[in-house]
Amino acid sequence: MMKKAWQEKNFSVLAAVTATAATAAMIALICAKSVRVLFKMDKALSIYIRQNDPRRQKKQDEDEEIVGI
Repeated sequence: MMKKAWQEKNFSVLAAVTATAATAAMIALICAKSVRVLFKMDKALSIYIRQNDPRRQKKQDEDEEIVGI
């Protein structure tokens, strides 16, 4: 009887440890994916700003006026 209670307690602890490890792994995965998405968004924003920079547009407009396009 005592051995069975000890085994059930052991199983309960093992289940809790497994659930905790699985939760920690999922949190780590979500954080890693979030950071990856943030870096991609930062890169896309940098490219967008570089292409649509108002100072660059003004310089291109001046160049077009000089050339007569």
